[in-house]
Amino acid sequence: MVQSQSIFVENEDIPSCHAATLVEIRSGLLAAWFGGTHEGHPDVSIWLARMDDVGWRRPIKAADVPDVPLWNPVLFRGTDETTWLFYKIGPNVPAWSGAYIRSFDDGETWTPSTLPPAGLLGPTKNKPIQLRNGRSHPIPAA
Repeated sequence: MVQSQSIFVENEDIPSCHAATLVEIRSGLLAAWFGGTHEGHPDVSIWLARMDDVGWRRPIKAADVPDVPLWNPVLFRGTDETTWLFYKIGPNVPAWSGAYIRSFDDGETWTPSTLPPAGLLGPTKNKPIQLRNGRSHPIPAA
């Protein structure tokens, strides 16, 4: 069954959003996007919402760095059922650093932010591919 439903209504915390990503979890769906005043503004954070049998829950701020914009979230769920949320930190694309958080309970709670080794951004807009042997690329070692 296909249905259409708004994740959220525009509010003062998220007047502009961009680069949505979606992943299926055991209890429904998770969606993430970057949002704030406008793309590249220092108040832009990563937002996350969950859909379950009741509908979409109110979005929460999943990642934030004071006075630095965040960009391009990518949600990924591995075969071990870990949910990854990758995103970029920096004032502009050439200055990006990669970061990620992980959830082991379908996005209810998240690990602290982790920075991959220098020079690795992680996925920028597309989900990683998990190989039959369980390895994924470009997911850094956990």
